[in-house]
Amino acid sequence: MMFPMRIGSAGRVTALSYVCFLCLRTAVDGFVTNTAAFAPVVRPHSNGEQLILDTQRMPQQSLLEKREGCGRKSSWTVLNMATWSDGRAVKEYQDFLASGKQEIDVAEDGPCVIVTSSTEAGASPRYQGLINTLVALGMGNDVILETTSGQDLPETLGGQESYPIYMALPPFELKEFLRNGLPDQWKSRREDFCFFSGTRDYGCIEQDLKDCGMCRDETTQLLLGGFTVLDATNEYANVNMIDDCSVTLDTMDAQGSRKYAGESAACGKWSGAFQARLDRNAVRCKRGFYREWRRDMWERTIYDAVFNLIGSVRKIPTSLGDVAE
Repeated sequence: MMFPMRIGSAGRVTALSYVCFLCLRTAVDGFVTNTAAFAPVVRPHSNGEQLILDTQRMPQQSLLEKREGCGRKSSWTVLNMATWSDGRAVKEYQDFLASGKQEIDVAEDGPCVIVTSSTEAGASPRYQGLINTLVALGMGNDVILETTSGQDLPETLGGQESYPIYMALPPFELKEFLRNGLPDQWKSRREDFCFFSGTRDYGCIEQDLKDCGMCRDETTQLLLGGFTVLDATNEYANVNMIDDCSVTLDTMDAQGSRKYAGESAACGKWSGAFQARLDRNAVRCKRGFYREWRRDMWERTIYDAVFNLIGSVRKIPTSLGDVAE
C-alpha cells in the first residue's frame, strides 16, 4: 500500500482514516463481536444445507445508532451486522462449543525440525534471524531442513514420533511450498506444522493458511513481536541477546492479575512447547484457543501497519513512541 509523500494535512488525515478503517474492518470480519447489542439466531436455509444467521435486536439500542437519527445506521452498526452475517464465524463458534474443551492441551518442549528456505531471497539475513533465534532458544538438538533438500522428516526426534515442525519460511514462499512443494512423507505430518505471524517480516498469513486448509483450532500458530530476533549478521549473537519486548500496564484484569501488552502468543497443538521454549529464556508468551489468538494477531497486524504508516508520512524522523503520544 502506497500513498504520495507530499500531501497536505487534510490528505494525511483522509488517507490515515481510510487505512485505519480498512484495518479495523478486516480485523472484525469473522469475529463474534458486540454480543450485548445483537443476539444471533441461526436458522436452516430452505435447501437444508446452508445456515443463515439473522440478527435479532436486543431491547437496548446502540448509542451510535441513536446519534445518527433518521433511521440511518452508524458505521459501527453496519460493521457489526456485516460481522454477524458471516456464517464462518458462527460455525467456528459452534464447533468450539461442541468440542467441550475448557482447558488447552499442553505439549512439552523438546527437539524440533526447523524448515528453512533454500532460495537467495528466503535465506536473506532478514529471515535468517528468526532461524538463529529458534536455534538459540532450543537445547542444541534441533534439526534444520531446507525446502529443496529432498530429505524426509525424522521418524523420531528425542525419542518422540511427534514433534514441532517450525515453518520458518518467508510468507511469499509459504503458500507455494504448502500447495506444491511438500514431499509426500511430510503430508502426513501437517498437524505438527507450526506457523509464524506478526512483525513486518511475517505479517498476516491467515488467508494463505485458509487456502491450504491449515487454519484450524488444532493448527499451531505463533505470534512474533514479543521478543527481539537475533541479528543474522552477528556471529557472536547468542540467547542472552534475546529480550522480552512486552510491557506491563497499570491496570489489572478481571481476575486481579497484571495485564501485559505486546507479548508473544501461541495457539494449537504445540503452543505449550513454544511457550516453554520462550519461558525458559525469560520471555513472556501467552497461550489460548485459536479464537483468542486470532484477536491478538489482528491487533498486532493493525499496530504494525497503522503505527508505521503514521510515522512514515511525517517529514521529520518519528519513533513509535512519538506516534503513541
